[in-house]
Amino acid sequence: MSYPTQFEISQLRQQNVVKMVESIAVFVLCLFTTAFLPQLLFKYFYANAQLTVEPPIFGYISLGSFVVGVVYFLYCAFTNFQRSLKIRRLEKGLAEMSDECCGKCKDDEDFMPEVETKTAAVKMMRKAASKRKTLVKKVE
Repeated sequence: MSYPTQFEISQLRQQNVVKMVESIAVFVLCLFTTAFLPQLLFKYFYANAQLTVEPPIFGYISLGSFVVGVVYFLYCAFTNFQRSLKIRRLEKGLAEMSDECCGKCKDDEDFMPEVETKTAAVKMMRKAASKRKTLVKKVE
């Protein structure tokens, strides 16, 4: 019963990391946009023009990319905060479930459900591998 909860906690933590990396990537993209887009526009669109004043689009590019970067960062931080609250709630529920366990672990000191589950999984994998080997030998 606790494995799906642990999996969900793990997934939420991974989503937190992915969102923060995305946020940093968007912020870096905004920095590059602010640094290089005005130069490219000047080079290809305003090269032959006689400019006495900076075109207003250059200011809009800087402001727009700054706003996009900050808004996306705040969005990611807010969603990560919500996920963190959900993780805490799930961990609290998991702790409560472990307090109300079946009692086998308290009665038997050697009882370890994780080891039993892993042992069963290993046995199944070995059985599947031996079947695969026999099938390969039959085909040859």
